[in-house]
Amino acid sequence: MTARGSKPDVVPSDEVIASALRLARLWRRLAERRTWRPAADATAVRDTLGLVGWSTTIDDATVETWLDSVRRRERGPALIRAGHGARDWMNRLGHTDPLATDGLFLAACLWRDAGFGRDISLPFWSAPIQLHHRLALRVGIEWLTGFLTCIAAAARTAREELASLQRAEAAGVSLARTTRSHLPRALDHVLRTPVVTARGLAEGLAITPQAALRLLRQLIGAGVVREATGRTAWRAFTTA
Repeated sequence: MTARGSKPDVVPSDEVIASALRLARLWRRLAERRTWRPAADATAVRDTLGLVGWSTTIDDATVETWLDSVRRRERGPALIRAGHGARDWMNRLGHTDPLATDGLFLAACLWRDAGFGRDISLPFWSAPIQLHHRLALRVGIEWLTGFLTCIAAAARTAREELASLQRAEAAGVSLARTTRSHLPRALDHVLRTPVVTARGLAEGLAITPQAALRLLRQLIGAGVVREATGRTAWRAFTTA
């Protein structure tokens, strides 16, 4: 995400990875929030920008002016208003990167404030990377169109992923099991974890790595998970 400009053989730095993980956690928190209103007022916006790592000093007048422009757009589709809010923020700060994370996160905040995203926050980053690259070359109404295209593509990706998990769950339910079987918990673990290792599954279920590996073999046989690494050591698995 934040290393999109790197060469394929360049490993992102720890700082870049930490920044991406921080943004991902906050993006998820938007859907789980109860009383958190990250774009409620100027103070909340400044605190929110601090959370996503935006350290540049921003005066209250700039934030208030931006909030006023957001509030004036009380009508129209929430996604379009969120996109306008993001683009307006970037313009006010003179961003040269149309994919600046602070503006895009504020768009997600505005969409949540409009009453959406109770189950999943604004889908965006799971869109194909080429759509992100195209968006980075656009301005004005073309940027907004690209922004909406990314959201639509990310939503389709999420829907396909959900359908895949549901198929894996259905396959796992059909497995034979006893009252002492760890299979139900193993199935739940692999459905909730993008990448699973025998050691991680063992720790999650409080069993031995050997027992976890046997469970994974059963799930592979049922077509629930598949080998993701193609190695004999340090193997990892993901849903099939």
